[in-house]
Amino acid sequence: MRRDRLEAPGERRGDDVIVPLSQFDCGEFSHLNCGTTVTGMCIAFETGGVRHPSGSDVRAQVRNDDGEPDTSGGTRPSQNVAAAKRGWGVTLDAREVSFEEAAKLWNRADRALSLSMSYSVVAGTEFDACPGFTGLHQILVSDGKVYDPLADG
Repeated sequence: MRRDRLEAPGERRGDDVIVPLSQFDCGEFSHLNCGTTVTGMCIAFETGGVRHPSGSDVRAQVRNDDGEPDTSGGTRPSQNVAAAKRGWGVTLDAREVSFEEAAKLWNRADRALSLSMSYSVVAGTEFDACPGFTGLHQILVSDGKVYDPLADG
């Protein structure tokens, strides 16, 4: 059974609380920051749009297991949840749910889901924002809308 990540199941606090962000914010790791960029969108959602850190802002709060700043590769959901708490005092919920459970939630305006996916499913389609990329990727879904840090911002 396919499983996806669920983050930031908070209450909607007003209109336009999701601030679409691009992971390409000129930061050193922007090409790897899909997870931290989606975390920035989750922080915006949870704070009603008051706070909206970039992917690089979140990345600066990400730590390895030894407590040192993560300076290699992509990030894990647990690292991003900890970064949101450390940097902005925002508590995100990270748990695995079935694809079916996620599908029931992503049309709700009072939920924001961070989904891990293989970008190969959109490669070569009209939704492909990064031709040639087929690796792991993170997107945000809320109120039936998809926010892709490769395409938005």
